[in-house]
Amino acid sequence: MTVTCYYVCCSEARCGTVTNILLNLCVSLTVLLVVLYVAEQFANSRLGCRVANVFRYYLVFVSLFWNGIEAHNMYRMLVKVFKAGDQSHFVLKAAVIAWGG
Repeated sequence: MTVTCYYVCCSEARCGTVTNILLNLCVSLTVLLVVLYVAEQFANSRLGCRVANVFRYYLVFVSLFWNGIEAHNMYRMLVKVFKAGDQSHFVLKAAVIAWGG
């Protein structure tokens, strides 16, 4: 929550690729925690339990994808030191892959 508030308030925080990746990771983990707390209300019915589990699995996979994207970005930053090419719109492409859009 603190990271999100800082991101909204400070315009210089929005310009970095690493910041955007970590913000998406924080959002996915926060939504996962909210779903875990809310899913307890639907545990009584079979359909509610299944729907809650689908959301849980989806958000766990999204969080794992964002971790992998951060690892790939760190690798890119290492290779970039050795004059590798820059990939345009990396965060946008990563968001489409991670969020499944």
